[in-house]
Amino acid sequence: MILRGYRSTFYVLIDGYDVLRCSMDRCTVFDFRSLNDMQNPVMWKYFREIELSLYPRISNKIKNDVRIIRIVEILRDSLISYFNTCVIYDIKYQRGMRLLGKY
Repeated sequence: MILRGYRSTFYVLIDGYDVLRCSMDRCTVFDFRSLNDMQNPVMWKYFREIELSLYPRISNKIKNDVRIIRIVEILRDSLISYFNTCVIYDIKYQRGMRLLGKY
């Protein structure tokens, strides 16, 4: 599988502390075994996703703050509502393979 990704990021701070690192990804996937058809746009499959990730080095001063979980819930719920979608736990490569009918 060939996966092309275009990523934009945003960060969430609480009281000046970095707590979330989020990305908005636009992805296209292609079955590498169909290399002869690579120029055919119909052969490429598309999907988008937004990742909400806890910052791995949250300061000890804020790591137990209940607002961290609350902001994740608020972001999740607003994205689900706005885009009329659901939470997905698969990684990009699993989603890509599923779109190509290979997983």
